[in-house]
Amino acid sequence: KSATESAGGAGGAPRAPRASNITEFSLDLQWEAVQGAKSYKVIQRKIPDEWSAATTITISDPKKTSTTIEELEPTSTYQFKIVAVTSAGDSEPSPETTVDTMVGSCTPKPKQCVIQ
Repeated sequence: KSATESAGGAGGAPRAPRASNITEFSLDLQWEAVQGAKSYKVIQRKIPDEWSAATTITISDPKKTSTTIEELEPTSTYQFKIVAVTSAGDSEPSPETTVDTMVGSCTPKPKQCVIQ
């Protein structure tokens, strides 16, 4: 009901992030800005790991609503959540986004390998 809740304030969760440019080892993650955010936390886990074993990446610039996630493993499933950090504390985490990385050596590339 309140403007804070509808804008995703400290108690409101950000929307689920979106993944693009997915390769064997990296992907780009984007999310919508949360009003009043001072920074964001990108929480990443590899399936079947629990969220308690997740990695957290802090994005200190509140205007930055995307990041490149690197050092992923090919043919793996990852989940990502976003937390907005406001003056009132951490928001609830966003819904999870699940991403499968590409199979190693099968990502289309402009160059072709020559077998000799």
